[in-house]
Amino acid sequence: MSIQTSLLILTISNSWIYSYNSMLLCLSNWTSNKSKTQIYTHSQPPYYPHF
Repeated sequence: MSIQTSLLILTISNSWIYSYNSMLLCLSNWTSNKSKTQIYTHSQPPYYPHF
């Protein structure tokens, strides 16, 4: 029983770490995309609308 419990805890913590890592990856991708679009819009001529 204790082995099963520890395995369950291990699996839960692994999935939590995985979801946390994927969330971080998503966040970093989003911020880099945001900065890319900002750089892109700022490099446009001034008469282009800024979103």
